[in-house]
Amino acid sequence: HDGITIDITANPGTLHVDTGDRQHQTCRHTVPYQNPIGVNKPSPYCGHTWDQPGDYTITATRTWHITWTANGHTGTDTTTRPAGTHHITVIELSSILTNPNQ
Repeated sequence: HDGITIDITANPGTLHVDTGDRQHQTCRHTVPYQNPIGVNKPSPYCGHTWDQPGDYTITATRTWHITWTANGHTGTDTTTRPAGTHHITVIELSSILTNPNQ
């Protein structure tokens, strides 16, 4: 039997994030993890700030754009799949300046 060659390419689209605090984000430009950006600097790609301390579950879904060819036929499709779930604890820190003259 002759086999069929199928070429499939899947490119990542938007990332939809439920941040666990009744907020949702749609991240259109995501990049692989890089070194930390710095303290008190927002993410240039897709960030979120929690307003209250607590335990949160972050759930992400990714949209994929798919193209394929097989035996002279071509097609496209779009699908959305779970990208992951992560649990975090947000804490709040406060500092007190006790002797401003030192």
